[in-house]
Formats: sequence, structure tokens, C-alpha cells
Amino acid sequence: MPAEHAKDRLFNPVNDHGEFTSEVKEFEGINVIEANKNIITALKEKNLLVKQETLNHSYPHCPRTKTPLIYRAQESWFLKEQQLSEQSVPLADTINFVPDTIKKRFINGLESAPDWNISRTRFWGAPLPIWECEEESCDQRRVF
Repeated sequence: MPAEHAKDRLFNPVNDHGEFTSEVKEFEGINVIEANKNIITALKEKNLLVKQETLNHSYPHCPRTKTPLIYRAQESWFLKEQQLSEQSVPLADTINFVPDTIKKRFINGLESAPDWNISRTRFWGAPLPIWECEEESCDQRRVF
């Protein structure tokens, strides 16, 4: 990829199995957690290690399998809730709420809603109702 386009690309050298990809040739195929000692050794050998120390801290684990979780970069879709509130707040004001005491709370929620990340990568819970047409000429996407 040309250098001028590199800034537009998400750098994510870790695959879905938690292993380094070919973007990290020296450690390709090695689990990122298991690679720690090898990375430290390689940095020492190249005289690039700035500091080495051990920190004891809690680490997130999967509640079902008890395996360590790996946080990695990913592209995400967001709903621009702040932009939507410009339209949704006036519309909500026209709704006949029963009981009417809910109206103020509902509108306050619309006004203060942050942008919402809908690109969840969890394997449990309810699926997002997004339908994409697979025909080449179609190019439609609907969210129900």
C-alpha cells in the first residue's frame, strides 16, 4: 500500500485467533500473549528496549472459558445520535405519551444520547437486525 494511503488504513496486526499476522513477520502466527517474552528478547538484541519491569494487575478473562481476552483495533459503525437528536427531539415532542410524565425524561434521553457504536463483536446477546442485499446490482442495506 502506498505510504500516502497508510494513514487511512486501520493497523491491526492481530488475527481473529489472537495471533500476529504477516504485518509482524518476526512473530507471525504466534499468540500475542505468548509472544511477550520473545518481543522483549528481540528488543534487547536490537538495543531498542527502553525499560523492562513486571507489573502485577488484574487481566480480563472470558467468563465461560477463563481464557485471557485480547483487545484489538477494529473498524466500527456508529450512529450519529447527536445529529439525529436535531430531528428526533422535535418529533418526540409531538408524541402523546401515556402517562405524560414520561415525555420529559424521554426527550432528555434523546438530547443527551452519545454517538452509539453498533459494531459489537460479542458472540452472545441479540443479533443486530441488519439486512444486506447480496446481489451485485442491488447494493441495499436496511436496518430494522
